[in-house]
Amino acid sequence: MDEWNAGLQAQISQLSERVAENRSDTRALYRRVEALEEGNKRLNGALLTLQRQGGAIEGIRENADKLASSLSSVSGRVSEIEKEPGERWKKIGFELIKYIVLAAAGAAIGFLMK
Repeated sequence: MDEWNAGLQAQISQLSERVAENRSDTRALYRRVEALEEGNKRLNGALLTLQRQGGAIEGIRENADKLASSLSSVSGRVSEIEKEPGERWKKIGFELIKYIVLAAAGAAIGFLMK
């Protein structure tokens, strides 16, 4: 019976050591899980920040597209406005040359009629 008690005590001792090791391993696993959860929280925060920035960038892109469209419209209007003085000067030049030619022709006719 003493041998049986001694064997039982040895097994209990081994089981106690394994329970202590398991507790230590369990604590280490809990620490790792907590660290992973903390990392997950940080990643989720970073993801939310990136999503907000993505939305802001999308808004900026839409505004840039609107601005480009407005600039294109303004550019066309400016081109039309810039053409008007040139066309006026062409008309004035044409009229001036026409009157000079008519005056020369009139002077030549007048000279010939004398």
